[in-house]
Amino acid sequence: SPHRPTTTPRRRATTPAMAGPPLPPRPTGKARGPPDAPVTLEVFLDFVCPFSKRAFETLVNEVEPALRGKVRLVFHQQIQPWHPQSTVVHEAALAVHKLAGDDPFYQYAAKVFAAQTDFFDLNIIDKTRHDMHKDLAAMADGICSKDKMLQMLAVKPNPDDPAALNTGNDVTLELKWCVKLARHRGVHVSPT
Repeated sequence: SPHRPTTTPRRRATTPAMAGPPLPPRPTGKARGPPDAPVTLEVFLDFVCPFSKRAFETLVNEVEPALRGKVRLVFHQQIQPWHPQSTVVHEAALAVHKLAGDDPFYQYAAKVFAAQTDFFDLNIIDKTRHDMHKDLAAMADGICSKDKMLQMLAVKPNPDDPAALNTGNDVTLELKWCVKLARHRGVHVSPT
C-alpha cells in the first residue's frame, strides 16, 4: 500500500454561540393600526431621546391621521446606553404593555414623551431606580394598575440564592429582547 502522510484532521469552524437571551419568540414591537394596512412603519424610539419624541409626535399626530386606515405603526423600544435612565423608563413602559396591551402602551408613551425632560440627566441625578419607578407608575394612572406596575418593576431578591443578586424584575427578559432584536436588525441609535 502506498505511503500516506498522516495529518491531523482539520477542525471545522463553528458558529459562535449567541450570548444572552435568544431572539424573542414573538414580536416585541407595539402595533397600532390595521394589521392589513398597505404600509407598516416600524420605528425604534427611546423615551429619553428628544429626536425620538419629535418622531413619535409626528407619526402619531400627523402621519397616522393623514393616512387613517392605510398605515400601521410598530413602536420598538430602543434603549440607549448613553442615557442611563433610559433602561428604567423603558422598564416602566414594558410593564404597562404587559398589564394593558398595545393601545394603552401608546397612551402611556404619549404621557412619557410629554414629560420627557423630567427624566433628563440633571432632573434625575439624585433619584434612585425605585424613585423613578414610582414617578413613572404615577404617570400610568388611568391606564393600568400602579400597584401591579410597581410589583412588576420591583427587583426580585432571593436571599436563599447568593448568585441571584442581579436577576432584575418581571420585565427584564422583555427588555433584553428589545435590545437583542435591535442589535440583530442593525439598529444602534434612535430614532430609526
